[in-house]
Amino acid sequence: LSEAGFLKSAEREASGFYPRLLIDGWKYSFSLSDSTQVTDFPQIAYAVRVVSVGLLRLYDRTHDVSYARMAGLAASWFTGNNVARAVMYDPETGRGFDGINDTTTVNRNSGAESTIEALMSIQEVEQVSQAEEWLFARAEPAVQATVDGASYFYRVFSKQETDESRSMAVFLDLTTQK
Repeated sequence: LSEAGFLKSAEREASGFYPRLLIDGWKYSFSLSDSTQVTDFPQIAYAVRVVSVGLLRLYDRTHDVSYARMAGLAASWFTGNNVARAVMYDPETGRGFDGINDTTTVNRNSGAESTIEALMSIQEVEQVSQAEEWLFARAEPAVQATVDGASYFYRVFSKQETDESRSMAVFLDLTTQK
């Protein structure tokens, strides 16, 4: 969206929709008219690339480091930060796996499309240091909390550095979501 000149739309997507995916998990499909109609699986590499690279393009346009960080968090799906806790990209062979079928089953097929999506996503994230530093992040369970009458949905992501651990939270203000 940002590359096509729809910067405001890209920012709305990055501040409203993408945090929901990072907090609540990747979705295969959902209904805009009925919030109970959500399908979680399968989760596929194509969906992850769209989010991670879309956030990088938005970072390129705005220089807002939060978009780069979220791009790294999105791409961490490939490195095992997913519902199955499975590494979806094998750096030894360069293969990207096709997807996650449910909370415990990974589709280990590695079609050309999935491999290309994984390789290109990781390659682009690695070119932006603020994104790359979150590529191997791990998430705590999602939390919903109410503070001073406002309802928030958030998840804390952590990364291990050489001698210290760092964390970052992604928040979504449910009070303002429509």
